[in-house]
Amino acid sequence: MIHRVPNDLPAITWIPVEVAAKAVSEVALLHDIQNLPQEVAPPRVYHVMNPKAVDWAAFVLAFKNCNSSRELKDVPFAEWTGHLQQVNPSSMSEQDAVIIKKSLPFFEELSETITRGLSMQPGYELGKTIVSSKALANAAAVDNVSLCLWMKQWNI
Repeated sequence: MIHRVPNDLPAITWIPVEVAAKAVSEVALLHDIQNLPQEVAPPRVYHVMNPKAVDWAAFVLAFKNCNSSRELKDVPFAEWTGHLQQVNPSSMSEQDAVIIKKSLPFFEELSETITRGLSMQPGYELGKTIVSSKALANAAAVDNVSLCLWMKQWNI
């Protein structure tokens, strides 16, 4: 594989699926929407993401710690994408080759977005969603334990 991890991505706003599901349920099942105070009136769109963003550097550190058997170098995203483009599919499992082939256009587009000076990730307003969902309001920031567990589940 490429033995590299990008080091300059936006903050992590990931949230465990059970917390996201609870938040969606809470928002969907709001009672008496007409009787809510104006400042809590439901927005047209609810963003369900972790309100306690964690710097991407935490993921890089967890990735290195959880994969201590591999030597990993952190590099800028554009360099990481360049290495991904040069990977020889015959040097990996068929499953990994298919994953890279399918995801490469997405990563190339992100790299071009950065090159054009645009933000890789838009900002999101979470205030009303947090007021409408106790699960989201009480969500914990992503920690090293969660990151390592997810990487294990994602087989990375």
